[in-house]
Amino acid sequence: MQHESFWHVLIVQSGQETKARDNLVEWGRCETYLPMRRFWKRETRGTKRVRIASEAALYAGYLFFRCDLSEIGASLVTAKSGGKAVLMIDGTPAQIPNGLVLAMRKSEELGKWDDTIAEAERFKSLIGSQITIKDGVLAGFLATITAPCGQDRVYAETLGPRPIKTVLDVSELVGV
Repeated sequence: MQHESFWHVLIVQSGQETKARDNLVEWGRCETYLPMRRFWKRETRGTKRVRIASEAALYAGYLFFRCDLSEIGASLVTAKSGGKAVLMIDGTPAQIPNGLVLAMRKSEELGKWDDTIAEAERFKSLIGSQITIKDGVLAGFLATITAPCGQDRVYAETLGPRPIKTVLDVSELVGV
């Protein structure tokens, strides 16, 4: 399925994001992305209060989709999804760059919006990965991720005869 490079935003009733996504997936003419957040919530089961992992749309009331709107039309996408409308700016469907959706997908994959993951586990899958540092005085250096460092950072060590230990923000790892 060939798509244009821009994503668009579908406005849906809050709490109906997954239903709209499923409707579009079933229709088969649009690619969709619904960033999700995970969190703990308390429920009463019998006489006990328990903590269970729950999930909800990161952006309540919004769903990202990609298709050729010049061919399909915003009103048809809205009708097929059960949503309210396609987000418009000056009468034109708002365009979300592909890079932004890729960055959100990477952030979600890294657990950035998952409060159910302990900090020590959050970036465990990245330990040992080699990256190129993108900003700062070490820009261009190759480094190996050595450990997590809080919620949004990791420890890394440059490669070479004189390794330098540093702390990198996870936003620097997008696209790795």
